[in-house]
Amino acid sequence: MARRLSVLVTRPMPGAERTARAIREHGHDAHLLPLTTISGLDADLPPAEGFDAVILTSANAIRHLPKAKASGLRHLPVWTVGSATANAARDRGFTHAEALGGDAETLTDTLIDRAPQRLLYLAGRVRRKHIEERLRQVGMEIVTREIYDTREKNIPDTDLNNLRAIPIDVVLLTSTLAARLFRALTEKERLGENAVRLCFSRRIADEAGGTCEIARNATEQAALTLLDEIARR
Repeated sequence: MARRLSVLVTRPMPGAERTARAIREHGHDAHLLPLTTISGLDADLPPAEGFDAVILTSANAIRHLPKAKASGLRHLPVWTVGSATANAARDRGFTHAEALGGDAETLTDTLIDRAPQRLLYLAGRVRRKHIEERLRQVGMEIVTREIYDTREKNIPDTDLNNLRAIPIDVVLLTSTLAARLFRALTEKERLGENAVRLCFSRRIADEAGGTCEIARNATEQAALTLLDEIARR
């Protein structure tokens, strides 16, 4: 029989609230502790002419892309990591949005197979640059614009005190930055030190410390599937 798990959601808003709702719909308890915050950057976009497509690895790039700048790109195909990012692009008027995999590696492999000549990458300032590096290695032109930044969030003592009174079974970690911040928080505050770290990737697990479980891919649905598996053990 499946257990009802207590899950700590560490991703930034507004994604944290959406994930918490999904966790509750799966019959578990969700508690919010965003460890990072997202802010938009004033990016100067190049003219859209000559690009084969826009690529996205996070819905944050669409959320923080000003409408006036988005309008000039909407005729281009959008290729994304994960269906949530593709849906966010459609919501902003990009009618040709397609998810090409659940992680950046799968997206990159698919792009290499499709062999476009010139891509516009709307990215976060905090990121690995392996997508750009791999695509350039095979001769593709990729132009990157940083649309948003991710920073450590100040956590009020009242939030920590409230969470100390709650048993935490699982901590959801969706980025290497969040994993590093949670590991430091655990060492300092001993919050959730015995909880399973449910990680979106091996790289995140390597930063998290403690007992880690890794989702099949870097999507919310894969994390929810793994969460239900943990509950049935």
